[in-house]
Amino acid sequence: MKELYELILHSQLGPRPGLLSLLRHGPDVSGTLSLAGYENSVSGQWDGVRTFTLLHPLRTAVGTHQCRSVLTLAGETITGTAELEECTMCWSGRRLPAIEPKEGDCE
Repeated sequence: MKELYELILHSQLGPRPGLLSLLRHGPDVSGTLSLAGYENSVSGQWDGVRTFTLLHPLRTAVGTHQCRSVLTLAGETITGTAELEECTMCWSGRRLPAIEPKEGDCE
């Protein structure tokens, strides 16, 4: 089942809305982070309780930065940090209704 999260990256240039789509395979997670008009592939780990640790590029109009995001779930709320080499920014957001794959869809 695909999990969706509506996220806001609280950057130095102001809030940037995005969408995180994740698939869990045991402790492994993969998916896509749509942010600032770019699709960024993500992969990482789920601790089985509340926390995702994701590694991904963070593309912007001025370049691509490697990022480690640590996101924590509390009910339907998700918060965390985006750790880049030159700075740390905060994430906030909420879980959206899950999408069940339709018959014949491949994931």
